[in-house]
Amino acid sequence: MQVHTTKQVFLARKIVVAAGAWLNEVLGSIGVHIPVTVTQEQVTYYATPHVKDFTKERFPVWLYQTPTCDIYGLPSHVNSYSKIGIDAGGPAVTASTRSYTPDPKREAACEDILKQLIPKALGPIAYTKTCLYTMPPDRNFVIDDLSSKGWPEVIVCCGAGHAFK
Repeated sequence: MQVHTTKQVFLARKIVVAAGAWLNEVLGSIGVHIPVTVTQEQVTYYATPHVKDFTKERFPVWLYQTPTCDIYGLPSHVNSYSKIGIDAGGPAVTASTRSYTPDPKREAACEDILKQLIPKALGPIAYTKTCLYTMPPDRNFVIDDLSSKGWPEVIVCCGAGHAFK
């Protein structure tokens, strides 16, 4: 199989496509479409003054389910900040129509949960950044070849919002 890029043509027996939000743009070149939705999500990092309490050795990854959304957090790892975000539920976008601007309402919802449940994790907001989730309807990971579409040498991988990073 040949893969044409702007730099050169590559020959391969198998091709793995793990293109995240660009998945259907890439697969469209061979006439294939996978039912996925791309959403813009965001995470906020807090410069907690209690950073030692939130290291990966002392604090777990957590998930809090509310009636309207799931909120998750991670211990500080590389950057010494506690991390929180709302899992999924952001606006539907494409890789080219997304905004890099965080939603202040989603940021406030996360801060409210931290105030209620883990106030020591709060501190000044270090930064909030956006990211993209690419999810099939059932949110399961996709790892499959395209034999049914006539492309057995093409393998598709989609991390359902968790594996592209």
